Amino acid sequence: MPFQPEDIACKQFLVRARGYDRDEVAAFLRAVAADYGAVLQAFEQAAASPPEAVAPTNDGDTERRAADLLDTAARRLEEVAERERRVLESEMRVANQLRAVREALEQARVSVRHARTVDDGEPVPA
Repeated sequence: MPFQPEDIACKQFLVRARGYDRDEVAAFLRAVAADYGAVLQAFEQAAASPPEAVAPTNDGDTERRAADLLDTAARRLEEVAERERRVLESEMRVANQLRAVREALEQARVSVRHARTVDDGEPVPA
């Protein structure tokens, strides 16, 4: 089923650390929804008009404008998807770095505990 303008305008996304500004995303989705609504309305008007009612000077202006609007919306969505991919990659790098730091800290704790004791339980001289 095709998207309705309301579906686009009201779409909610998960919030992640260092994610997008929610207001900016909402504004973008409203703009895309408005463009998409205009395209749908243009197609509905074109479909509702009998062929003889279409002015011969139209030269496909409505279809061309609708196609341009769809192209613009598709480009914008691709840009958002690319930004989201970069943010996800960045989050994955940070998560991997945090995991490595945790592992290094745990190894350091084990080493310190081991260095403090010897077989008989006496502290090791520094």
